[in-house]
Amino acid sequence: MNQPITKIDMTPLVGLALILVIVFVVTSPAFMQGMGDDINLPPAETAEAKTPGNLTVSLDNESHLSLNEESVTTAEFVKELREELAGHEHQLVIIRADKSIKHIQILNLLGLVKDAGAVNIALATEQVKSVRL
Repeated sequence: MNQPITKIDMTPLVGLALILVIVFVVTSPAFMQGMGDDINLPPAETAEAKTPGNLTVSLDNESHLSLNEESVTTAEFVKELREELAGHEHQLVIIRADKSIKHIQILNLLGLVKDAGAVNIALATEQVKSVRL
C-alpha cells in the first residue's frame, strides 16, 4: 500500500501533444495568408544622390525602362549601359523603380545592370527628414 509509484502514466501527455498538433495545423494557414501580398516599402533617410557622374536607371509603374531619363527598350538597355560604363566600371548606377513594381522585376533589372558591368549599384528611395522606429 505505501509502495512508491514506479510507472508514469503517459496517456495525458500524449493527449495534450495531439491536441497541440491539431491546434497548430488548424491555425497555421491563417498566419500564412498575408505572405504573398505586395509590400509598400517605407521611405528612408538617405544622403542626396544627385551627383553629375551617376547613371540613373528608371522603371515606371507601366514597366517602361529609361537610362538617364531617356526611354530605352530592354534589348537596347544593356548595350547602352555598357557604352556608358566603358572605362568607368566603378561609376554609381542608381536604380529608381516605382513602388508598384513587383520585386521580381526589380531583381531582373538588377541582373541586367550587373550584366552590363556595373559594380556600384544603389536603389533609390523617397527621401524623408527622419525615420522614427
